[in-house]
Amino acid sequence: MNSQIKQLVKDSEKCATFQNTPPPESLKPTPVPDLSYAVVGCDLFDFESKKYLVVVDYFSKYIDCMELQSQSSFSTIETLKCIFGTHGIPKEIRSDNGPQFSLYEFRNFCNESDISSNMLRLVHTFKAQTVQLSTQSKLTTPLEEVDLSPSQLLMGRRPRNTLPAASDILRPKSQNLESMKQSLQSGKDKQKASSDNKCNNKELLPLYPTDPVRVMPQQGKKEWIPGVIVRHHEAPRSYTVQVGSRQLRRNLKHLRHTKKMKQLMTNRMMEGFMSKVRPKKVHKNLPV
Repeated sequence: MNSQIKQLVKDSEKCATFQNTPPPESLKPTPVPDLSYAVVGCDLFDFESKKYLVVVDYFSKYIDCMELQSQSSFSTIETLKCIFGTHGIPKEIRSDNGPQFSLYEFRNFCNESDISSNMLRLVHTFKAQTVQLSTQSKLTTPLEEVDLSPSQLLMGRRPRNTLPAASDILRPKSQNLESMKQSLQSGKDKQKASSDNKCNNKELLPLYPTDPVRVMPQQGKKEWIPGVIVRHHEAPRSYTVQVGSRQLRRNLKHLRHTKKMKQLMTNRMMEGFMSKVRPKKVHKNLPV
């Protein structure tokens, strides 16, 4: 009974319109690619009034950072060509939905180079830190999971830096690719478990077409807008939502399922509640 009353209050119009932010989702680690430089992430950032492009290999964690002449799509493409000329053309590029990556010029560049382009939020970890820290030392520092540096994972050798090193250390060595992939994936799984446990992240339940939902308000607003799920979007944890006359793409963490109680269930609940509080009738024996 208490749970039904709680759910009924929760689904009321006022509570559904003005509600707290949902708890954070559990982490969704990106699967480790089969090859080095097969999947890369790229993003732009500002540092000391200059624009930079950072490119990160998803397998080796190798970082390339170059200054941009401008924020245009053309400048971004030319910088990527320079980086890809060194490491080769990746199979997939992951970026945010910035204008440099969403314009026709960039899509045409990806099509001509046979590159799959996906729009996601990523790379923020490396932004300002990439310029502030010594990139060379970061690329030659072994990763904890495999005891190999990003340079070794990408190039098969350890580049020479300012630290003294024997010639044998600098010689190229072949590595067991499958074993390294398993070790890197194991490291990601441990990070996910640690983060989920520390932040109390939860796996949100999936939504289905025709499900009634409330859409998280935009910045500066407080009201959760009612909507209906149209379909599951191709992007992870994303859905297409019908809000009024518009269709919006929203992540699962920006949606909250509205469990509207049917009138029949409401009536049954109220009948059960009233039967407990209504005094019982006392039948007296009438005299004959």
